[in-house]
Amino acid sequence: MDVTLLALPQMQDRLATVMNYGGTALGQQTISNQQRRQLAVYAALLKEADLDRVVASAQTALNEDANFYGLSDSMHRRIPPALKEFTAAAEEFIRLTASLGEADHAGRPSQEYLEAGSRARDASFALWRIADGELDELLSKRIHYYRARRDRSLILTAFALMAAISFVAFITHSISGPLQRQAAQLRESNRALQDEVDERQRVEVALRAAEEKYRGIFENAVEGIFQTTVDGHYLVANPTLARMYGYESVAELQAGMTNIGTGLYVDPLRRTEFQRQIEQHGKLHQFESQIYRRDGSIIWISEHARAVRDSNGAFLYYEGTVEDITERKRHEEELEKVNRELVETSRLAGMAEVATG
Repeated sequence: MDVTLLALPQMQDRLATVMNYGGTALGQQTISNQQRRQLAVYAALLKEADLDRVVASAQTALNEDANFYGLSDSMHRRIPPALKEFTAAAEEFIRLTASLGEADHAGRPSQEYLEAGSRARDASFALWRIADGELDELLSKRIHYYRARRDRSLILTAFALMAAISFVAFITHSISGPLQRQAAQLRESNRALQDEVDERQRVEVALRAAEEKYRGIFENAVEGIFQTTVDGHYLVANPTLARMYGYESVAELQAGMTNIGTGLYVDPLRRTEFQRQIEQHGKLHQFESQIYRRDGSIIWISEHARAVRDSNGAFLYYEGTVEDITERKRHEEELEKVNRELVETSRLAGMAEVATG
C-alpha cells in the first residue's frame, strides 16, 4: 500500500505533463512525427511505469495475509471500486494518447482528450485519498495491537507480583528466601518486557533515520544510480545520473531514453555485451564504454551492475552505479602519447649515435 501512495503522485504529475503535451499537439493542424513518437513514449510510460505499478501494489496489499497488514473490511470494500474506476479512466486516457501517436491528423477534439485526462487525474486523487486513509487505519491497528499486547503483559506481571507478595506475607519467615528470589525473577521479567518495548521504539527510530539517510545518499551520491528493464527502460535513476547524461531531471531522462541499447552506447553492441556478462557472471565491474549525452557529445563511463531476481529466480531488473571516467581516459591518452614520443625520441637518438659513431 505504501508503494501505491508513492507511485500515484508520480503518475499524477505525468498525467498533467501528457495532457499539456497532447492538448498542444491537438491544437495544431497536423501532429508532427516527433510529437507522435513522444506521445507513444508517454503512453507506454503511463501504462508500464505508472498504471501497472499502482495496480500491482494495490492488489498485493489486498491479497497479503491479514496477520501482516491487519484485517480491514473497509480496505477490501473501498479500494477495489476506486481502483477499478481509476484503472478504467487511466486506460481510456492512455488509449487516446496512444491513438494520437498513431494518427497523422489531429482528428479528435482536444476538449474530449483533456476531459479524459482530467477524469484519470480525478480518479487517481480519489484512489490516493482512500489508500492514504486505509494505510493510516492499518498503521493504527498495528500500533493498537502492540500496545494491547504490552498492556496485557504488564497486567499479568502485576497480578503475578501481587500474588507473590500476598504469599510471602502468609507463609513463615523460613521460606522467605525462595519467595524473594521468585519476586526478583518477576521483576526481571518486567524489566525484560520494558526493555523489549524500549528496543522496539529504538528500532523504529533507527529505521526512520536509515530511510532518511538512504534517501539523502541516493539523491546526493556522486555516482549515478539506476534500475533498468531488460528492454532498456529506466525504472529508477538518481539526479546525478540524469545530469551525467545531459538531462535536467530524472523525468526527462526516463522520457527521453527509452532504449538504452540503441540510444545510449556509441557501440550498439555494448548493451548486448553488458547483458551477456551479467547473464554469465551474475554481475559486472568496471564495464567501460563510450556513450552519447543528450546534446550528442561523447563521454566515457564505467558501470558496476548486477541482475536482481525474485525468490523463484525470475529476472526483475538490472541495478547498478555509473561513474564518469572521461577525464581519466583523457589523462591516459595523454600519457600514452608522451610515452610514444619518448620511445620515438630515444629511437631517433640511437640512430643518430650509430650514424655519427
